[in-house]
Amino acid sequence: MLRYVTFSMLAVIAGMAVAADRPSLESLDTNKDGQISLNEASANDALFVAFKQLDTNRDGMLTKAEFAAWKG
Repeated sequence: MLRYVTFSMLAVIAGMAVAADRPSLESLDTNKDGQISLNEASANDALFVAFKQLDTNRDGMLTKAEFAAWKG
């Protein structure tokens, strides 16, 4: 039981560290339109790679909701 609790705590801490390393929408939104274009996403390698999967409505832009799914 103690191992499970310890492992669970480490997983949560690791997840928080990953999320903390991710930039905010505002810092990537260079034209300040409230969305992230593929060009703007290219400033972050991980976001650029995930862009197509995150762009659920396939409009070439990440909305705040779509971006939040990456920030998760």
